[in-house]
Amino acid sequence: MLAQSIAAQEALLIPAEGADFDEEIRRLEVALLTTALSRTGGSKAAAARLLSIDGQRIKYLCRKYSL
Repeated sequence: MLAQSIAAQEALLIPAEGADFDEEIRRLEVALLTTALSRTGGSKAAAARLLSIDGQRIKYLCRKYSL
């Protein structure tokens, strides 16, 4: 049963047909940023603290993803 659970988790992370690493990272970053900004009422400074990143990095990421 444990082996089936591990196999199912792996299939979610990397489907049989493979995955585009950069696209998956982009999707994860956008999801984290969007959630943090939503939770903090749009405050980039508060979202940066929530994500444990510095203010310059969150500003860069928001520009990168047009958030």
